[in-house]
Amino acid sequence: MKNNEKTNKPLLRQNAEEQQKLHANKAVDTFTTEADNLKLIHELQVLQIDLKMKNEELAQSKLALRKNEEDYRQLAESSTTLVYRLLLKPELKFDYVSPSATAITGYSPEDHYNDPQLGFKLVHPDDRMLLENTTIYSKGEPLELRWIRKDGLVIWTEQRNVLLFDENNEPYAIEGNARDISDRKNKDDNK
Repeated sequence: MKNNEKTNKPLLRQNAEEQQKLHANKAVDTFTTEADNLKLIHELQVLQIDLKMKNEELAQSKLALRKNEEDYRQLAESSTTLVYRLLLKPELKFDYVSPSATAITGYSPEDHYNDPQLGFKLVHPDDRMLLENTTIYSKGEPLELRWIRKDGLVIWTEQRNVLLFDENNEPYAIEGNARDISDRKNKDDNK
């Protein structure tokens, strides 16, 4: 047995060293894996914080946008100037008509919503071609037109229209405003 022990000693030593190396490699692998996991956890935490900050910024931007829209609507609705947006696509319809439409034309905003052609029908027949030609090429320059109110009275208006284009450079809406300038026109005519 002693002889056998002597020959097995180097073999046992070699086995022990190999086992020790395996345990050392496993420890290094485990350490590396744990270090990698900690690094990933840290990166995820940073991304989570970044995402939370971006969400807060987005929420603040949405709130500011909503406030601006409310302020603009309040301004448009308290103005004596008629403000409107006429969508051309996918169908012709008014997207917005300010309450001043009633005072200027005798037609309510609801009348305009119910009849998308009403804005054109209001225009005096002799001025319709001028409106059509100007709207196509207009960049918001003022245009003086006669309108026929619901009660039949003819009034002079100053209108500014801007044709809006989509990402394909196709017109999709007309935004504009109009105000009654009859008093000024009547004074000019009486001079």
